Amino acid sequence: MRIIAYLKQHYILTLILVVAALLRFAHLGSQSPWMDEIYTLNVSDPKLPFATTIAEINLREGFPYIYFLAMKVLFAIFGHHILVARIVSALAGVAGSYIVYRLGKSLYGKNTGLIAAGLVAVSDYCIYISQDARPYSLYFFAVVLSFWAMSNFLRNNSTRNAIFYGLSAGLLLNLNFFGFINLFSQALLILLFIVMCPKDIRRNFIVNSLIVGAIAVLLFIPNIAKLMTLFGFKSGWIVAATNDSIAYVLDDFLGNTRFTAFIFLPLFFYFLFDVFRQEGKFTYKDILERPKVFAFAVLLSWMVVLVVILTVKSFTDTSLMITRYFVSVLPVILLILAHALSLIKNQVVRAGMITTVLCFMLMNLFVFKRFYLNVHNSQFREASEFVMKNNAKREPVYTSLKYWFNYFFLKKDANYPLNETASLDVLVNEMRNDPSKVKAFWYVDAHDKQFQASPETAAFLDANFFLENNFEGFQGWAKHYILKADAKQIVSLAGYDLSKPVSGDDFVSTFDIYQEDETGLKIFGWAYFPGQGTENTKIEIIVLMGNRGKLFNMEKVQRADVTQARGAGFNLDNSGFSAKILKSDLKPGSYRVAILMTDSATGKKGLKITDSVLEIKQ
Repeated sequence: MRIIAYLKQHYILTLILVVAALLRFAHLGSQSPWMDEIYTLNVSDPKLPFATTIAEINLREGFPYIYFLAMKVLFAIFGHHILVARIVSALAGVAGSYIVYRLGKSLYGKNTGLIAAGLVAVSDYCIYISQDARPYSLYFFAVVLSFWAMSNFLRNNSTRNAIFYGLSAGLLLNLNFFGFINLFSQALLILLFIVMCPKDIRRNFIVNSLIVGAIAVLLFIPNIAKLMTLFGFKSGWIVAATNDSIAYVLDDFLGNTRFTAFIFLPLFFYFLFDVFRQEGKFTYKDILERPKVFAFAVLLSWMVVLVVILTVKSFTDTSLMITRYFVSVLPVILLILAHALSLIKNQVVRAGMITTVLCFMLMNLFVFKRFYLNVHNSQFREASEFVMKNNAKREPVYTSLKYWFNYFFLKKDANYPLNETASLDVLVNEMRNDPSKVKAFWYVDAHDKQFQASPETAAFLDANFFLENNFEGFQGWAKHYILKADAKQIVSLAGYDLSKPVSGDDFVSTFDIYQEDETGLKIFGWAYFPGQGTENTKIEIIVLMGNRGKLFNMEKVQRADVTQARGAGFNLDNSGFSAKILKSDLKPGSYRVAILMTDSATGKKGLKITDSVLEIKQ
């Protein structure tokens, strides 16, 4: 009841938290778990023995234990599903908006707190980490909580505040090892205050500071072994640091739009101008009695220490220049922006600027990025489901990412024929060396393992296999190769009038690329039936042979650009195709190229004979 009464009294804050919740829970399960989220699912598998879970965390994770152990318990209670972990992140995201309000109010006043909470609520990066089954949303909350607790402790270094601060510091260390850097920046500020404070309170200040440290260390002790495993670890997948790396991080935080960067810059200078106008001496009393100076000291140490340490580390050793590693400074950026907006004296101008910033942030989320409609996670799930749905014969499936795909395949069938190989080239080379291995197979990969085949591999596949089916998603793909001898490449065209350029249901199509060389013909294009989506459409490129057609290797290609340009409310992403017609598979003669389309949902079918003619000479 007290919570309800509090929310009624603070109706603006309540509205902000409701918006934050809606934006974080919307389409929460629509994106496939990506690579790091599958780590969370695998290491926190409730079926694993506790000792195995600890060993897996030590082997595969760069975070402390508590998050994964908590997920293990929640998975055991609510089910081993990505939605369970994402709900935790979403709740932490809403809590993050609230705790930023508390810190902003503590440092600058209620208006700054409310504006900052609103910015967190609609920030696309805050929403992104709140829909990610990783500890970053919890880390965001914990780091703000710890700085709020520290600021309260610096103002009133009582034992009660020390205990609360110690608990928040311990929570921070248990969620992310970068918390040590955050606490180091806090320790520097506390040390400065201890040196500057009057002698009559210094002893009590030191004792309570030691209490803070003792609580934090005691809570962290279970993670010491894990921390030791990280020393000497070298990450080879992060791009090397450049002079523009910090700018890229800032762009990510501000939504990668020029407007937010354009409006943030003058507000940042306005914030600095207000700070520079503050009078006073460099004394303990002056800092505490001047809220803006105190707040500046907190925010400056918070941001500068982490940025300097990560930047120096990135340029001198292993690169750490990745946006989510800097997530603990995002609250500082939003607090600076919020306070600058609150400084605008004219109420009409202030309300107009706040509304403009929030509207453009929401526009960036819904219009520019189409955050809830566009796919931004590697499609492990969709690629896996496509294979399982279409692999009725349980032919062997190969991948270079078995650890990650296992989550999807083995949940359906513990004995699914999923095999690991380094690459498609390696698999084909084994077939080349051992003809007994030349059999129908599936190949599936995702994330940064995009389809690549050497010329030798491509030639071997063309000579021995027919691409019967494929899935092409966002950073996820699957291909089904069957032996050419088993492929049904001849299709009957009975029912179509071959004397007309279009027979059956008409459709829109084009060849973006039509390239002929000595080996054959390569075609790249798109096609769709007007007034409907392409989710259930099948496109085939054929050459006409009397009243029949011959199929050739053809791949589905995702064409989001066609949806954007011509969709008119329908999803045409599945309208793309890429075909390869080999001259060696045809006898001498002239062949007209045609497009055959069918839709299993609407029953539409059509044949379009193009003006393209392929000449095969003796």
